[in-house]
Amino acid sequence: MLRRLKLRVMGDIGCYTLAACRRFPAIDTTICGWGPASAWPWERKRPGRFRRQNRGGAGDSTVHSGITPLIDTVYNGGLHHHADFDNRITAMTGHQENPTTGKRVNGEATKALSLELLVKGCGVERIRIVDPFDVNALEEMLKEELAAKEPSVIICRRPCALLDKSKQEPYYIEDERCLRCKRCLKIGCPAIVKTDAAPYINAAQCVGCGLCAAICPHGVIVEGNA
Repeated sequence: MLRRLKLRVMGDIGCYTLAACRRFPAIDTTICGWGPASAWPWERKRPGRFRRQNRGGAGDSTVHSGITPLIDTVYNGGLHHHADFDNRITAMTGHQENPTTGKRVNGEATKALSLELLVKGCGVERIRIVDPFDVNALEEMLKEELAAKEPSVIICRRPCALLDKSKQEPYYIEDERCLRCKRCLKIGCPAIVKTDAAPYINAAQCVGCGLCAAICPHGVIVEGNA
C-alpha cells in the first residue's frame, strides 16, 4: 500500500523495521529516534511535492523520541504526516511494558499515556485512529491525510498478535479457486507457505487475524478448517 501510494517513509527501530527488508520494501530510512526526526529535515531540504509524500513512522514504545520533531513540524508549518504503530506493547525487544500500556515494567498498574492527547498537545489537529488490518479503511485514510494542507497523525492501533492467547479460527486458501497471484505471500505471514501450486496456510501457525483474507483480491481465503 505504501509503495502503491508512492510514499517516502522514514522509520524508527521496531517490528516495522522489517519493512525495510527486500521482501517488504516499504520503509526508506531507519533512524533511532522516531521517523519525524528525519522526515522534517527532508521536507525542509526538498519542498514542493516531496512535503506531502513524506511520512514519518514510529511505534508506541518509541513515540517519546519523536515529540520534539513533531513539535518542530507544527511550529514551522510542516506538511508531512506521521503514523504511530500502536500494538500496546514493546514487542520487538521482549514484550516489556511502556508508558502507553498502563503498567510499569514490574507489572504494577499506572496511568497510561494517551497518544491522542500527546500529539494534540503538540499542536496537531488532524488525529485519526484505524485498525491497520482494515486495509481499505487505512488506504482511504492515507489518501485523505495526504491531501490535507496541515500535518496529521494516524494511529494504527491493534494489539500484538502474540498478546492475544485466545485461539481464533484459522484461515485456509480454497485451492481450486486460487488464481496463484501470490499476493498473500507479500504480507510475510509465517503461516502462509509457498508451494508449486497454490499457497498453503499452516493452521497450526495461523492466529486468525484475517489480514490475508483482507488483501486477497479474489476472495479465495476463508475462515475455518480446510
